[in-house]
Order: sequence, then structure tokens, then C-alpha cells
Amino acid sequence: MSWPLLLSLSVVLAAPQGWQLVVATGGGAGGRGKGGIELRSTGELFVRPYVGAPCEFRVSAEEMARVREAVEAARPSSWRARYVLASNPSGAGDQYATLLFLTAARGRIEEQWGTGWFDDARKLAPMDAQRLAATGLALMKSHACKPRRS
Repeated sequence: MSWPLLLSLSVVLAAPQGWQLVVATGGGAGGRGKGGIELRSTGELFVRPYVGAPCEFRVSAEEMARVREAVEAARPSSWRARYVLASNPSGAGDQYATLLFLTAARGRIEEQWGTGWFDDARKLAPMDAQRLAATGLALMKSHACKPRRS
């Protein structure tokens, strides 16, 4: 094995140095989803609630450790673009859709992945993708935006 090959393997196998996780939802009875989040590896959390103005938080070390563990366990290169049931490829009118995007930087290389599913096809999505989405949506719920007072 030559040095260039060893170096490229170490870059691929290393944990991401910086990352961004985005979880968004759509659909449902009102068609607007449940909200979504954007979380950066620096701990900055941007919440986009179902209703109301977006807000920004800094997550705790404990929360960050949970998310970091899920990011490091993720295998996004194996994700398909969409997970749908053949009998319902467009989702029913009142189903929620979950969209998951992960961007990771390893050295000078930045990679981006994305996937999504409707509620009825969630079990078709890989467990690592489901875990990332659930972790992000749990942060959205625990850091609910407070209404602004004038």
C-alpha cells in the first residue's frame, strides 16, 4: 500500500471536523409540517417552529454529545434520496414528510448528503438517518421559541 492511499483512507475514516445537520418537516393536515432545525458542530441551533418566528440557541454540552454521537454513527453515503412505499410514492395528503440533510467537512473536503421519507415509509429509512432526524427534532421540542413581546 502506498502513502497516498494510506492518507486518503485516514481522511475518509476520520470523524468529521465540522458538520451541519438540517431536519425539516412538511405536510400534515395544515401542510406546513412540524417545524425544523439547523444545528452546527459549534453548538449553534436555529429553530424554525411550526408557527412563529425562528429563534437561535446554544445547545448544552450534554445535548451536543448526543448529536455528535449520532453524526459520527451516521453512514450517509448509503442513504437513498427518498424512502417511499411503492403503493404511496407521493404520500397521503395529511402525512408528514421528513427531510434530513448532513454536511460534513473532513480537511479540505466538504461532503453533503440528503434523504427523506413520508410517515408511512419511515421504517424503510436506515436507522442512522432516523436517529439523526429524531435527535434533531427532539432539540426543536426542547428549545421551543418563545413568542416575542413588543
